[in-house]
Amino acid sequence: MENKILEEHVLESGGSNPAFFLKNSDLFYDTGFKVMRNQKDGSLLDCHRLRHNGKIKLVYFTGDLAPFDLMLEESAISGIRTLLHNLENALCTVENNDFLNVACIDNRLEKIFVDVNTYLVKLIYLPLNIPVNKIAGKTCKKKIKEQLLRKLQTVPAAHNPEMIHIMENLSEETFSTPDKGNTDRGDILVKPLKAEKYVLEEINGSICMSIAGEEFLIGKSADKVNGVIEGNPAISRIHCKMLFRQGTLLIQDMGSANGTFVNGRRLSAKECMEVKEGSRIKLANKEFVIRSIV
Repeated sequence: MENKILEEHVLESGGSNPAFFLKNSDLFYDTGFKVMRNQKDGSLLDCHRLRHNGKIKLVYFTGDLAPFDLMLEESAISGIRTLLHNLENALCTVENNDFLNVACIDNRLEKIFVDVNTYLVKLIYLPLNIPVNKIAGKTCKKKIKEQLLRKLQTVPAAHNPEMIHIMENLSEETFSTPDKGNTDRGDILVKPLKAEKYVLEEINGSICMSIAGEEFLIGKSADKVNGVIEGNPAISRIHCKMLFRQGTLLIQDMGSANGTFVNGRRLSAKECMEVKEGSRIKLANKEFVIRSIV
């Protein structure tokens, strides 16, 4: 196991779903378990706690999810960028939660899972009662980066200039840590290139937003977003976010009530999808198109 801390405290068992036995039942962290159960629709895999031969057994249900390393092999460069960004967000979600510990993540790529339809990343998190250690957390993320670098060197697009740029970023030894409370920031895995200029133009309407900067929030709360859509109760306070990563424009739903749609497909909460010139964006009942600024 790549994570030596987990190896000290758990035993892995076989089966179709990942499962682990705690070597000592006192290691179980009930609060952490409840928090992770509440996160099961987000970046953490659904987990069930069982008793087997007097030991606590934690079983994680992967369903139709695919291993992260396999998805890297089968994805185009744009898909790989999305995978890396979603992995970054998943790690940030754990890092910025006071009741979770990055060192408790199983950091093996084959034990990180992906929804093949949305590219959302799901982590195995073991609720262990161990101290939060920044060095251990950095070691966990460093191990992930090392595995990513080795894996990306074997994918079909390994010699593509864009892929070389991604791997150069992964080769750096340092990590930058996101601001506390902001689970969607921080270049843990990939540094963004300089943002290009785009506008989000309403179809048959008067709204036209210039999407500038590396991140651009859209919603109806003027004090919380960069692009305001006023007078529409169907739009959430913070509805979605536009991001630039590796020279690519992405859109991310921020848990909106009435949805963010890209070319007719609704994004799940926190899901990122690449968009470009001509992409049709629907925010609740408002329809837009992406235009580039020449």
